[in-house]
Amino acid sequence: MMKAKTQKGFTLIELLVVIAIIGILASMLLPSLAKAKIRAQRVKCSANVKQIGSAFGAFADDNNQRYPWLLEVKDQTAQGLVGNAAYSTDTLLGAAGVKSTLGTAKILVSPLDPDLQGNNDGVDLARVNVVPNNSHSYGLVCGVVGTKGSDVLKANSILIVTRNISGPAAAATGEDSLSDSAPGNPAQSTQAAYAFWKGADLHAVDARSMAGMNANQGQVGLADGSSKAINDAELRDMVGKHHNDLGGNYKGSPGAALDTPND
Repeated sequence: MMKAKTQKGFTLIELLVVIAIIGILASMLLPSLAKAKIRAQRVKCSANVKQIGSAFGAFADDNNQRYPWLLEVKDQTAQGLVGNAAYSTDTLLGAAGVKSTLGTAKILVSPLDPDLQGNNDGVDLARVNVVPNNSHSYGLVCGVVGTKGSDVLKANSILIVTRNISGPAAAATGEDSLSDSAPGNPAQSTQAAYAFWKGADLHAVDARSMAGMNANQGQVGLADGSSKAINDAELRDMVGKHHNDLGGNYKGSPGAALDTPND
């Protein structure tokens, strides 16, 4: 008489061991996956910065190699940029000569800044001349009245930054600055303190923080058309080069003043 075959299976203890191992592996993998996701989003954000930079580069090509903030007042007025409008991101991004190249407002919100996505969804560049501050993630180094900013002919000058930038307390324009460089465009750079990147990990309740980025993380675009993801040390180095680029459409050091949508 043949013996009945016995079926083998996992005991409860063996099953619990397997589940524990899977849990340990998952806990090891999840941080790596999260970091990989952030890296991918920073690459996409840098691509947005590059595309915005290209739009301002195209504007300069059509306007004697000058960004909007470097035009004569009469030419700014002709572009619909009256008074401080030439130094404000909301109106600069909505200027006819810029938005025609941007194409869509969607690239104006970083994938790392989901809090603004819902506001941006309703922005149609074809219908507006102003992109509301709560609908975009980027600042422009456009200077202020009396201090000239980024210049397409100063290749190392910084053109675009993510809005989580924070200038030093001693800066003339507060957090909306690259450094504490004195107002105007001196023959030599004068900065002693530099901007840094705020992040959701260290500045969770700060309006400048972007939900998808930690401190020491930000993206920039230069007047030469390049864009990259950088840290605080790299930002300091780039700000130094920005202030020391003395050629171009005007004499002297490019100013530190910028405008972000954090107002």
